[in-house]
Amino acid sequence: MSAKIFYFTLQDEQTKEEKLEWFENTPFEQIPFDHITPDKKANWINLTNNDFDNLLPLIDKSVKDGSSQKAVFILFSRGIETTRDEWVYDFNKTTLHQKMSFFVSEYKKSLRESSQSMSIKWSSSLERYFQSKVIVKFHENLIIQNIYRPFIRLFHYSEKSFNHRLTSNHYEMFGGDLQKVNSLINLVDGSRLSLSVLATNQLTNLSLFSLDPVQSIPLYRYDENGHRIDNITDWALSQFQTHYQDSTITKEHIFH
Repeated sequence: MSAKIFYFTLQDEQTKEEKLEWFENTPFEQIPFDHITPDKKANWINLTNNDFDNLLPLIDKSVKDGSSQKAVFILFSRGIETTRDEWVYDFNKTTLHQKMSFFVSEYKKSLRESSQSMSIKWSSSLERYFQSKVIVKFHENLIIQNIYRPFIRLFHYSEKSFNHRLTSNHYEMFGGDLQKVNSLINLVDGSRLSLSVLATNQLTNLSLFSLDPVQSIPLYRYDENGHRIDNITDWALSQFQTHYQDSTITKEHIFH
């Protein structure tokens, strides 16, 4: 047998004294309860504002893998996770050049001697490269600028081997050299920080806002040949144009 829910609340505007006086002078049988019927998901509080299921999904893994179209964006990715920020980032380009030249030299020395140098910082991904004897050379053109923290831009050594999670998603956002023109919506809604959003025109660090990982959503994608592709689905465009009864709405309008 399901329970019946009867609900009553005093007004927020009432003072503590007024509420205590009401409780003291109001018999239980005179309280004007409302009989509430829960919805299909057993929600019974704030039923009038419980419209989450009617909102458009911003991102969805099934859309990312191509099995669905029902989300606003196709591609999305966590920010760059390096596991060695102190090595691959720096305010000064010359200093970063020196640090990473040394890092590459020590890595190559480790390969020659079949022993991992303790002068550099290892990670599980770099250890896999080491075990596979992957040879890496230092390339100055891999020093680019990225967003490290809100309004903080640093030089970044963007060699895949030395960044724990620099993935195909990031290259799809900014092309093979990570320098193509694009715009990102970066957001986090985590356990340490409430919803925060920042737009950037460059890749961001995983911990852009806090220890909670940032999720980056681009306006465009780039294919293997560097051709720019829309990252907003045709399904989303149709939803917006239909809702607002305006066929002039574009995907850039939706992004902004």
